[in-house]
Amino acid sequence: MKRRKQKKVASESGKIFIAPQESPDGKFLAFTQEGYNGILLLNENKEISLLTQDPASGYGFKWLKDGSGIAARSAKYTGYKRENSIVVYSLKGENTLQLSGLSSKQPYFPQYQPVGMLALLKRVK
Repeated sequence: MKRRKQKKVASESGKIFIAPQESPDGKFLAFTQEGYNGILLLNENKEISLLTQDPASGYGFKWLKDGSGIAARSAKYTGYKRENSIVVYSLKGENTLQLSGLSSKQPYFPQYQPVGMLALLKRVK
């Protein structure tokens, strides 16, 4: 396996960015930060913007095939109780689309099927 040369493309004082994923059209780089809270975007001009600051949304997120948004698992906390749902965040700043209800069970992760459809997969014992 050939390793790609790594280069630093974004930085912000005191922050560590992780889990980069390039958009299907190559115009954006989506990534998260330590703790997987929020999703940030780096555009072609090397400007960083915040797509969402939802807790846990940076873990396991997937670009929509057309690059118009990102599907991710989002967490909501009520005291110590955590509930998760799958949300689509639009790059155009439109409202988010919640694809699943809140659940305290093992969270779903967005995945693509071979036919290109977004599917919600969850572990079953």
